[in-house]
Amino acid sequence: MKVNFHIILKEFDGTDAVEDKKVMQDGRVVMVKSPVIINDLVGKALYNGGGLERAGKANVDDDYRFKAYKLCQKIIASTGEIDLSPEELVMIKQAATIYSAAGVYAQIVELVDTGK
Repeated sequence: MKVNFHIILKEFDGTDAVEDKKVMQDGRVVMVKSPVIINDLVGKALYNGGGLERAGKANVDDDYRFKAYKLCQKIIASTGEIDLSPEELVMIKQAATIYSAAGVYAQIVELVDTGK
C-alpha cells in the first residue's frame, strides 16, 4: 500500500497543529512555531517502540524492534508516498498507540487502514 505521511496533523477543530521548535538564527537558538508533520510522529513512535506487540521471546522481540527501527528510518527518509507491506502497516498501527490523544492516533491509523 502506498502512504504519504508528509501531511500536517490537524487539531480537534480542523486547524493545523503547531509546536515550538528550537532553531539556530543568527548564531543563537530561538523558538519558532512549526507545523506538526505526521511523518515525524510515526517516526518517533517506531523509534520509541513502546506500542509494539511483544511475543515474549527475546530473539523474536529483538528482531521485531530492529524492523521497527528500519521502518522508522525508511519513513523519516521519505519525501512523499512510500510503499508499505502489510506487516509494516500493522507495526505502524501498534506503534501509534503510544499517543494518548485519540485524535493523533486516529489520524495515523486512517492513513494506514483504509477500512477506518
